[in-house]
Parts: sequence; C-alpha cells; structure tokens
Amino acid sequence: MDSLISAVRAKRGYDKNDERLRALYKNIRSTGLPYYKSNGRVLFSYERSPTQTYFKTSDLEKLNLSEVMSIGLSLGSGFVDEREKEVISMLKENYLENIVEKGSKESIDYDLDSNFTNLKSMSKESFEQTELSSISSIAPSAKAERKIWGDLEQRQRIIVKRNFHLIGHLTQADLCFLTDFESISKNVKIIGKNLVTLGKSKISHHGYKLILNDTMLLAPGGKKSLAAIGSVYGYPKLSLSVRHVEKMSELLEENPTLFKEYALRDAVICLIHALSLEDAHFKLHKSTIPLTLSLLGGSNLSKAWLAKGYTGYQISKDTLLGDSRKTTTPKGLMELGPTGLVLNNYIANYKGGRNESFMIGEDNGETIWKDYDLTAAYTTAMCMMGNPNYNLLRNLTPVEVKDMSFKELIYSYTAINVKFSYPEGTKYPSIPVYVDQTSTVYPLNGEAVLSGSEYILAQRQDCHLEVLGGTLLPYTYKSREE
Repeated sequence: MDSLISAVRAKRGYDKNDERLRALYKNIRSTGLPYYKSNGRVLFSYERSPTQTYFKTSDLEKLNLSEVMSIGLSLGSGFVDEREKEVISMLKENYLENIVEKGSKESIDYDLDSNFTNLKSMSKESFEQTELSSISSIAPSAKAERKIWGDLEQRQRIIVKRNFHLIGHLTQADLCFLTDFESISKNVKIIGKNLVTLGKSKISHHGYKLILNDTMLLAPGGKKSLAAIGSVYGYPKLSLSVRHVEKMSELLEENPTLFKEYALRDAVICLIHALSLEDAHFKLHKSTIPLTLSLLGGSNLSKAWLAKGYTGYQISKDTLLGDSRKTTTPKGLMELGPTGLVLNNYIANYKGGRNESFMIGEDNGETIWKDYDLTAAYTTAMCMMGNPNYNLLRNLTPVEVKDMSFKELIYSYTAINVKFSYPEGTKYPSIPVYVDQTSTVYPLNGEAVLSGSEYILAQRQDCHLEVLGGTLLPYTYKSREE
C-alpha cells in the first residue's frame, strides 16, 4: 500500500512538493528559532514584541470589548505587522528557492524532536515596558487572509490565523464593567468561578478571535493572589493603605501617579505569569497559554509518558473512553470490544466528589462554618490508579466479590452492584444515590454501584451489603511483587 501511495504521489508531482517542504523546514530550523514537532506538524516560535502599556480612566462607562481589543491591537500592530511580512517573505523565499540537493531523501522524522535553546525565558529585564502617550481609537480591520504564490502546478498557500489573547485576574470582575458584558457572558464558560473561552471562540472583533484567559486558574492553591504571583518573578505588587484599597476613587484623586502605577503593575503581573506558562507549555509541545494549571500538569504527564513509551489507557484513537456519543454506537462498541459492553457499570459508579467538613471542619456554635480542605486530595488519590489491563477484564459473581482481598478491591477498577442497608442511627452513610440529574443524597438503604474503596468503607460502617454482581478490571503490573 505504501508503494502504491508513493507512486500516486510521484505521478501527481507531490514528491517535488515534499522536497520543497523539507528544504523549507531545514532552512527555517537553521535560523535557530525554537520549535517542536507534533502530529506531523512543526511549530516555530518567534520572539515576542516589547511590552507596552496603556492607561485609561475617562469614558469607561462607554467602554466595550471591541474598543478594548482595538487598544490592544494598536499597541502591538507595528511589531506584529512587520513580523508577519518577515515570516511570509521568508516562507516564500525558502520554499521557491528549494536548495535541497537533488535526490536528497532527508526526512524530518530523523531530526531532533524539538529545540528550545533560543526560547527566551521571562526575566526581570523583559518586564520593562514603554508607555504609549496616545493611541488610535479604532485599530485597522484585519481579516484572516490567504496568500498564494507560484505556478498552477506548485501553488501554495499561507493561511494566517489571528487570535487576540485577553488575560485577566478574576475575569468576572475585570469584564463586568464593559457595556456589552451581557453578550460576552453568553459566549464564555465558567471554570472555578472564572470566565474563559473554551474550544473555538465565538467572539471576534477586527478580524481576530478572542481567547480569554484567567491567571487565577494558573496559580496554585493558597498562592492565587497577584501579590503571590508577582513575588515569584521578583516583580511585587505595589502596596496601598487599607483606606485606598477600599476606596480606589480617593487614591485616584489624591495620588493619580500611584493609582496609575498600581493599575499597570497588576496588568503586567498577569502578562508575565501567562507568558511564562506559555513558554512552559511550548516546551511540552503545546502552542497555547494553558487554560488551567492542571492542564499544564496534564501536558507534562503526557510528555513523560511518551518518553517512557507509555501510550495511555485509551483502547482506540477514534473512540475515546469518556466520549459517550461514540462509545454507545455499534461502531464504538465494536472498537472497544468487551470493555464497551461493561462501560455503563463504571459510568453508573461515578458520583463526583463529596465535600464536607463533618470530621475536620469546625462549628463554633455561631453562623460561621469553617471547612478545611485537604490539599491535592484528588491528585493524591489518583496517584494510586494503575494502567488498566483490558485483557483480564471479567464479570464477577456475588461469591467472587465477597472473596476479593483488600488489595484486590483497592488496586483495581471494580464496579460492584449492591443493595445496601445501614444500621439505624448511622450518622453519616457513605453511599451516594442520585435523586435527579444533578443531585445526590446519602440514604440509609437503597441500590447503588460501588467502587472497591466504597465497598470497603461501607463494610467498615457495618452496612449490610447484598452483592448482585460486579465487574473487575485489574491493573497492569510489571512483576508479581508490584
């Protein structure tokens, strides 16, 4: 099949195109630009523009998102336009000149996977910004465009995609003063009480798609303040008196210079942090600012897995576990095999997290409750999860469930169908049951699908369990000792 494909490509003249692309890749790489390869693509990173600031206090009651984006585009338009022309010129020149020696079969697959030598990390010197004293109120309209060159046999295109990143800290507060906030809110998502864009943005102005990020989601627990973030980079948030923090209007009236410095410092801290994590994400072969800190951690884990040869727990690349739209179709069930037939048992077992302060929290007899969270509870628990061994998947009889050891129940993916009944007077039953599409309760008796750990906990509460059956998916171990 490969030879037939090669013959067809050669007949259509695609082999010449391949040589040109290899030459293009080789020449751009020789410039020293940071790059990485992923899924058949090569992504290069250009140096960022100098940081520029803009300060506005008048006519804020008339400010809308379009004007905000217009200001941002004007700040960087000269640098961005110049770089765009430079890139297009370089691509065109290198592609058409095609300096690869005739007959060369150099393949980019044998080159380095990436090169981050010249990826400039954020430094204190790079924080210095220049201020614009004036700015055009409306940025020139810029639409995504396609540039075409070459003859009909070798016609190539450059597709320019333009995104506008708007970064805030607690975005619901940052955006609520915009006059078109109501329409904006209909096209964004809420994650951790913060407004962000997910997937393909539906908001666009001046030919740019809006991508909304919140640095609150990019900071660890307990260190989410701008002061904490700024201290990481040696760029601390400015201090104000309690009176001025509570009444910023008085600060503006009494000390407009400090007011301005305070406002700009907050904005620059957001920018510094977002760009630093964008660099970190680029080194993990991702070309965007991560949406959340956990997403950055997930990308790091995926890269570590690939380095160790672990391809993940998915059975099929086309039918992913977790995508119920595909796993429940005839094609999906065929691709997943026996796992697809028992997948509903595991879906029924999922009830989400349980938040409570019964054992750890404090009730001082007043109206205020104190809830002490367990830091990284989910992450710690998930560290115990192993790679599923789909070849050993099987259904369990009630007798087999009862004969399972503590280790077998904990270190496996087990779904157990039960009827349960807690003793009268049990203060905190531990088995959740859905009462509608979104709400769960913890009754003294009922029916449920339990995980192995839930089954053990219920036993320790002297819960009577009538086992109806179950499903066992063991972990994959490298040796018996594990």
